[in-house]
Amino acid sequence: MPDDNTKEVPHDAKWVTLTLDEIERMKEELEKAFENIRHFAIDLERVAQRTKDMDRAAPNLASQGDGRDVMEVDYRNVITIEPGKRGGRPCVRGMRITVYDVLGYLASGMTHREVLDEFPYLREADILACLSYAADRERSTLAAGAT
Repeated sequence: MPDDNTKEVPHDAKWVTLTLDEIERMKEELEKAFENIRHFAIDLERVAQRTKDMDRAAPNLASQGDGRDVMEVDYRNVITIEPGKRGGRPCVRGMRITVYDVLGYLASGMTHREVLDEFPYLREADILACLSYAADRERSTLAAGAT
């Protein structure tokens, strides 16, 4: 029989007795889970908005002059940096996949198609934006003491 510090609750077709502290702890865990779900929903909304923005600023095909067409991607519309996400590393469209992750997969020998198959939420333009971002960072990197 429960006393003032316990309560009987249904569980798996039987009644169990929980202390009020246990109930409070479970309530706090549920509140944390709901907060995580809210943050996840906000992240999804941001990704959806960035995807829409990216569709509007779709990559342009530019001729190389030798019959080949290449995609020009403005990575600033794709690569995001948020202090609380992945330690502030540059990410793709606000998602939790970093530029480093994508470059690492490519460097390990995966083709663009394999990366896209493995991560269906990525697009070809995302991969190109990662490459463009890395090229821009490389272009702006100076060696100390260089003359």
